[in-house]
Amino acid sequence: MRIHDLVFFLSGAASLIYQVVWLRLAGRAIGSDALGAALVLAGFMGGMALGARLPGFDGIGRRLRAHPSPQGLYAALLFATAVWAGLSPLGFEAIEGLTSFGARSVATLLLLLPPTLAMGASFPLMGRLTIAGPESAGAATGGFYGANTAGAAAGALAAPFVILPALGFSASLWAGAGCDTAAGLLALLLLGGSKAVPDPPGTPAVESPAAISLVRRLLLGTALMGASALAFEVLLTRILSGLTGSSIHAYGILLFVFLAGLALGARQAGAWLAAGRSALDLFTLCACAAAPLAFAGLLLLDLRIGDASAVGSLRNLSTAGGGTAKLWFAQALLAGLALLPPTLAFGAALPAAIGAAARARGGDSTSVLARLYAANTLGAALGALAGGLLLSVVGLPAALALSLFASTVAGLLHRQLSTRRVELARVSLVAAGLLLGAFALRSRPGAPELLAEYHSMVSTASVEERPSADPDAPALRVLRVNGKVVAGTAPIDLRLQRLLGAIPLVLHGDVERALVVGLGTGMTAASLLPGPALEVLDVVELSPALLKAARWFEPWLDGLFESSALRLTLSDGRPFLARATDRWDLITSDPIHPWTRGSSDLYALEHFQRIAAALEPGGIASQWLPLYQLSSADVDTVLATWVAAFPRTSAYLTGYDLVLVGRIEGPVDLHRVSAERSLLPRLELALGQVGIANLAELAALEVADDAALRARCAGIEPMLLDAPRLEFSAPASFLGGVSDEFLRWCVRPEQAEALPAPLRPAALRNAQALLEFLDPETTSDWKLRASRYGRRLLAPDRPSAPAEGTTLEQKGL
Repeated sequence: MRIHDLVFFLSGAASLIYQVVWLRLAGRAIGSDALGAALVLAGFMGGMALGARLPGFDGIGRRLRAHPSPQGLYAALLFATAVWAGLSPLGFEAIEGLTSFGARSVATLLLLLPPTLAMGASFPLMGRLTIAGPESAGAATGGFYGANTAGAAAGALAAPFVILPALGFSASLWAGAGCDTAAGLLALLLLGGSKAVPDPPGTPAVESPAAISLVRRLLLGTALMGASALAFEVLLTRILSGLTGSSIHAYGILLFVFLAGLALGARQAGAWLAAGRSALDLFTLCACAAAPLAFAGLLLLDLRIGDASAVGSLRNLSTAGGGTAKLWFAQALLAGLALLPPTLAFGAALPAAIGAAARARGGDSTSVLARLYAANTLGAALGALAGGLLLSVVGLPAALALSLFASTVAGLLHRQLSTRRVELARVSLVAAGLLLGAFALRSRPGAPELLAEYHSMVSTASVEERPSADPDAPALRVLRVNGKVVAGTAPIDLRLQRLLGAIPLVLHGDVERALVVGLGTGMTAASLLPGPALEVLDVVELSPALLKAARWFEPWLDGLFESSALRLTLSDGRPFLARATDRWDLITSDPIHPWTRGSSDLYALEHFQRIAAALEPGGIASQWLPLYQLSSADVDTVLATWVAAFPRTSAYLTGYDLVLVGRIEGPVDLHRVSAERSLLPRLELALGQVGIANLAELAALEVADDAALRARCAGIEPMLLDAPRLEFSAPASFLGGVSDEFLRWCVRPEQAEALPAPLRPAALRNAQALLEFLDPETTSDWKLRASRYGRRLLAPDRPSAPAEGTTLEQKGL
């Protein structure tokens, strides 16, 4: 490895670390909905494109091209970016305080503009440090572009696996700044002056009409290739996250494979161009090869996943029982099969285009390099936006076809190639792309249980009707988000969704205004409708796809969508609460599982504190906490965070999920109010459908009061937004099944014995059902055990009350 490569590798790693953190912080400031994400991405990549184009402008461009110390200028850009990156969290923190969406958007784009300009401008300066003349422009670009992208690939892998878990977001930016600083120092100490001979100031390069025409076609071609590559990456991210899960580790692996493919393709292009290959031929063949290679990768993916179809319906194929190393290897394998073949072509195309344009134009190569890189980056920004938009409008197969059609068009722009053999190869590649595309994207019968599938720029939601694992149980209707089952009509799910709203509703007693964060199937929101005083029911949902999917659960929703109290808002729940001026009597939150990338923001202390601040005096909050695919240590982290936000807390076990309750003031233990309240007829009917016959049975679900929760998580630090450790630890327990130790803690004898005597029979029945579920000797089929457990909870045997003084030990529990 040459010293140039090491310098560019380090700066690439820094850039990717910045990008990962900045996109997350900017999403918090603006919102993670489709509009917010689009604005952040457009601003980030648009700034880089503009920065790359600066060396091509007159005036400042000529001064940059003629600068006597390109290594000094390059180092200065790296140092400036490093300082800006380290201080940028202060700017994002200030932006979050702005109430206007427009003001936050403009401020975020302005905050990202200086560093992205510097990052974009550094690319042409890499050319000045390595390109000796027009004849070597393509080969040199392949070298430094490959090294820089390889560094970005390393950063994509190191960020979620090492840097972010160890340092948190703000300190990770300083880690990236350290890489940039090291690269800048190496550039100053070890890199010589530019090998290129810049145009004298005021002397433009002389270009023929043919050269001008060729450069214009190459500009369009590189823009199309950038758009095609990023649109394809967006669509494959949706497919692969559906297959392997949406954890931050899975995304890091996918991004690593994508960038590694680009780096390998660029380096190989550099070697071919150095050996004398025609740059224009190489660009044309790479552009035409991208589609057939992508479709071939999809077919390989289909073969790997067996009878499922990658382009058919999105469903998570990960199963319990494997280790995380095995899971990560599987994720890398699937990403490699689908992404590596086309990214090799995408990576080789840019150096080839730069080589062809530099030869045609002659003179200084910096300007043409800057123009082509800017076009490629701008195309990539548009492609990333178009990928999500196409997915939501035309569906996955058509979106894939259109994204790859753009690269084929780029390969058909040039009429005169060096030989007929190259022309024949181009025609053959286009034909192969059509044939492989028709086969890879062919209409397949969907999964027999699939009822509907909806795509949006944020997520994909599908609804299925499938048989229960228990042959004696009725069929189930389930909701998937990005391939993962998140809710449904299984008994365990029904209880959770109804009780998440019903428990705080009964505890409060007089709810006029309620807020539900996360629509899901709509059952939690519907559980609040029996409140006789309810006037406003706000529901905040991030994804438009969920709004459509929830309609399939209307038989369980008690007229939710027709209710005059309902107010649906498409928004990210966390910034919605952060800037809300309204106050609510009840707030309940049912976010996506904590191991999903980005979801940890909804389990952080700052978010819980905002929930508390948004409550009316005497208001109450509830929060879903899964006790599956989550270790006991992760559960304790959420408990420590919850009790740090609320002075009064309690927890209720619905099956293998907890309903956490929090208040500033007022009762949080149902048994303390059960003697003075009764269930309203409409609520009693709804709870009867999930196995709760009366208020005593509802109160018997309590498994921890405030003192028990605080004792359980004593000494554990609450999770903060800047260090969301749950996001990095939860995926490691994703395959572990239920949190057995914590569930057994929930039925510890002293808890039930502390309940009033009228509640103990129900508590004993619940404990016995849970312990039988946890006993693997009943059956090794976890799904069957879960189904039977849920059915038992919905239709419990209610024997006569035990004799006074009967204890859990005497009952064998």
